[in-house]
Amino acid sequence: MKAAITTFWDSNDNYGSLLQNYALQHFLNSKGIETCLVRCRLLKTQGYVNIIRNVFIMEGFLSLLVKLICFVPKRFYYRKTRRNDAIRNFDSFREAYLNMTPEYKTLKEIKDTPPVADI
Repeated sequence: MKAAITTFWDSNDNYGSLLQNYALQHFLNSKGIETCLVRCRLLKTQGYVNIIRNVFIMEGFLSLLVKLICFVPKRFYYRKTRRNDAIRNFDSFREAYLNMTPEYKTLKEIKDTPPVADI
């Protein structure tokens, strides 16, 4: 049996997420279930203008304003901490210990070449 796992995976500062991915794959593999982590970056490929437009249409101007106010300080913080990401070696851990699909960037890519899995 094969299982495709979809979860938050693309963090370079979230140890819990990385360990959860590893533990789930390790547990399922020990039960005889072949696993793969489905890697998607669908939101990032939309571009900030489209994301803002979608939020504005769906949630209204006030919600958009609050999200922008919260987003800008985070952006500067994460840009500053990106320099430390190489020290943590999250990417090399993923490559060594997680079975991952190629990275999907659009819904069309997922529909055209879905991961082969029973569940």
